[in-house]
Amino acid sequence: KVLSSENLGQAIGFIATAEGRSAKNYLLTSARGDIVDVEATADDVDISYPEDSILTHANHFKTERFKPDDLAPVQFPDSYIRSRRLLDLLKSHHGHLSVEVIQELLQDHNNYPNSICRHPDAQNPFPMARMMKTLVSIISCPGKQKAWIALGNPCESEYLEYGL
Repeated sequence: KVLSSENLGQAIGFIATAEGRSAKNYLLTSARGDIVDVEATADDVDISYPEDSILTHANHFKTERFKPDDLAPVQFPDSYIRSRRLLDLLKSHHGHLSVEVIQELLQDHNNYPNSICRHPDAQNPFPMARMMKTLVSIISCPGKQKAWIALGNPCESEYLEYGL
């Protein structure tokens, strides 16, 4: 339903009223350049907006009221590093972003293996975190109706262009 929504408000409504919802994050955009981030738990949602036209998210809650139940500080502490690193990189290229620049940023290995381009971490004490890696990297340009997708780690895969 979210993907077939006519506008962002409708998409947010579908997320907010979904039965059996679990903790997830949805980055939503429109062809007109609107961007929102919807953080969802089993019984609540929260909406965030870009700051200076930039919005990043990783594997932790940004919403203050969701933080007490968030397992990320213990299981995925690198999430905070990855999200902030991408924000800083995007800000450093603000006004000069292109698909090629964003592809390069998504291949970043600062804090490897728990980097933006995330690789398995055999040293992590949590089994799930040992297996975590980037499964797909997507750059979308809704206004151009195009997306660039790399399957797996973007440092090891080529981005292919798709029409939407």
